[in-house]
Amino acid sequence: MPNINTGFKTNRIFFAFIDISTAFFSLFFGWMLAVSFLGSTLSARMSEFQFSPSQSMTSLTILSQFAGLALTGLIVKNRSGVRKTIFPAFFISIAGTIVFLFPPSFLWNISMIILPFTGGAVVACWGSYYQRCENTSARIRVAANIIIISNIGMIMLNVIAVNLSAFMGILLSIAMLTGALLL
Repeated sequence: MPNINTGFKTNRIFFAFIDISTAFFSLFFGWMLAVSFLGSTLSARMSEFQFSPSQSMTSLTILSQFAGLALTGLIVKNRSGVRKTIFPAFFISIAGTIVFLFPPSFLWNISMIILPFTGGAVVACWGSYYQRCENTSARIRVAANIIIISNIGMIMLNVIAVNLSAFMGILLSIAMLTGALLL
């Protein structure tokens, strides 16, 4: 199996074909699909409070995601820049998700704009990681692993939020982000 020289940790975890970088990004993307994209986990939490974002807020979250992706893609050009972007984005994502543990306030609206922006920034950083894969088969394997693992994480969060407790789903999403940082 070729080594993927990414500049990130490459110790293998859970399965022989998943490295720490893949797990790191997968946990973030699972959170992103369930929370920052106004996914089922966040929607379940909003339903508990009969909170419904306006159509303009939904459009703003999409624009925010695109802005984070585009700006980071234009500004961040090397490994150092990727690291300087990813870790603050993770901490902002954790702080922004903590807001959803409390009843709705203006902070919810702010988080619903900032979280997609940070998500876009991390996606752009992942693009930098992805470009460093040595060959096409490694790229396909990395992309497939991230898609599979992030969707498993999203489904787990959504099932818990919808069937057990939205609060617990949000709490678990924070744990996912924290777990990724600890890898």
